[in-house]
Amino acid sequence: IATGDDRYYRMARTLLRSYRQTCQHPMRFALIADRQNEYTEEFDDIVILENPTRSWMDKIELLKSCPYEENIFIDADCLVYRDINFLWTLFEHADDFSCFGSVLPMDAKDGWFTSEVEKLYPIHFITHLHGMLYFIRKGAVIDQMAELCQKIIRDYHSVSYKAFNDVLADEPVFALAMAILDLKPIARRPEYYCF
Repeated sequence: IATGDDRYYRMARTLLRSYRQTCQHPMRFALIADRQNEYTEEFDDIVILENPTRSWMDKIELLKSCPYEENIFIDADCLVYRDINFLWTLFEHADDFSCFGSVLPMDAKDGWFTSEVEKLYPIHFITHLHGMLYFIRKGAVIDQMAELCQKIIRDYHSVSYKAFNDVLADEPVFALAMAILDLKPIARRPEYYCF
């Protein structure tokens, strides 16, 4: 995703180039954006958001705007250092929405929220995730998740999150939706990505 400042477009183009340079068989690579410009020309597909927020919350639009049947979203500020097409195999049997993270017990101290959220939503676990990569397989589950995420956004300040209490952010919203819908993340290994 690139919306707003041109720096996000430059980062997205750099991500695209790093992917194409390191992958033996590059797949189609789309950009979800708020406009076309000189940085969008190299992408295979461009999806223009109708009402971008130009914030982290544009990631919620992934649920409606991903162009392919199966999609792997990667933050624009990432770089690819080796062939990452193994991710398709990794997520092949994943839930229709997944990411790297962990499923924590209800009394966990980590994760994006506490079990107190049960007062508003029926949850199955506490979700811990990092939102730099999401897997999305289009279908009824993603449609349901998109509606649920909008409800969570409306109720956002009724829940106490471990971070981003004062500002909307994609990670707490996706983490809570995953816990409600029983969608599980995949355990991250150090070789998958680094900061």
